[in-house]
Amino acid sequence: MTNYSQGFYKIVEIASSGERVCCTGSQLLEILLVIEKKTKNCDWYIADIDMSTIHDLPLPSIRDGKPLYLGNITKLKNMCKSVNQFYSGIFFAIPKGMEADWSRYFDTEDPPTSNLGNAILELRAFDTSYFDVYCSQLDIIQLLHKYFIVQKLQFGSATFS
Repeated sequence: MTNYSQGFYKIVEIASSGERVCCTGSQLLEILLVIEKKTKNCDWYIADIDMSTIHDLPLPSIRDGKPLYLGNITKLKNMCKSVNQFYSGIFFAIPKGMEADWSRYFDTEDPPTSNLGNAILELRAFDTSYFDVYCSQLDIIQLLHKYFIVQKLQFGSATFS
C-alpha cells in the first residue's frame, strides 16, 4: 500500500490570471484539467459547498461540515460547468479503494492543516478570493505551480515564494 502521508505540500492562493472574480466554476475546472491524469484513480468528495449556479440550477449547498461522496473527476468537472462562482467549498481526492477518513469537521475557513486523512489532495475555494491546495504528492504540486499564479508554496513548515 502506498503511504501518502510522507510529505505535505501546500500552495496558498492559486489566483486567477487577471480575471476580476475568483473561485469560478471555470477556474476550478481549469485546475481539474491540469491534475486530471494524476487523480484519475481517485474518488472525489465535497464539503462546505456554497455557490451560485448558471440559470439557478438546483445544485445543493452542503454546509454541515461532513463530506459528501461525489464520484469520479468527470462528475466534479460537470458540476463545475454549472457553477458561476463558489463562495466556499472543499474538494477531496481519495484513491479508489481507500476508505474515507473523516476525523475532523470541514469548514473552508478552518486554519491550514496537514491532516488530509486518506486524501491525496484537498482544494479549497476560499471566500471568492483564491484557491488553497493541500497535497501529499509533490508531482501534483509541481504541475499546479507550472500552470497557475502561485502566491506561496509550503513544504511542511518551510515556505517558498
